[in-house]
Amino acid sequence: MAQGYFGRRHEVCSAPMVSVHPSGSSRESHAPIRVWLDDDLVDRAAPDGWIHVQTAADVIELLRSRVVLELSLDHDLGDDDQAGTGYDVLLFLAEQSEHGTDLWPRETLSIHSANFSASPRMAGLVDRYAPFQRVLGRRRWKRIEG
Repeated sequence: MAQGYFGRRHEVCSAPMVSVHPSGSSRESHAPIRVWLDDDLVDRAAPDGWIHVQTAADVIELLRSRVVLELSLDHDLGDDDQAGTGYDVLLFLAEQSEHGTDLWPRETLSIHSANFSASPRMAGLVDRYAPFQRVLGRRRWKRIEG
């Protein structure tokens, strides 16, 4: 166990928790990737061409590598102390923005969480801190050009 972001403790994994990108490259490569954060590998499996990640810490690691093209977040990932939440990922990104570091995905961000109270809270962070424009009527944002 290691101290995670925002005072949470996260399990440190020696083996990657994400699969290989469909192009054959691993997550350590510099090829752009699409990241799907969700604890459910069956009913809410990542769409084709996306990497399925199960913990907030693993998503943050990928965001730090600056290879994330698109990101879709669930809020509830099982045990909050072990896996964190999608909100934790957004708090990390907002904190980085406050310090002048843009680690947001290069193109789009989506929230696919069904959590009635957490989804609007997550959307509020994106609206306030992200260099994105909301796609009308959706929990989806596109990067502002310029």
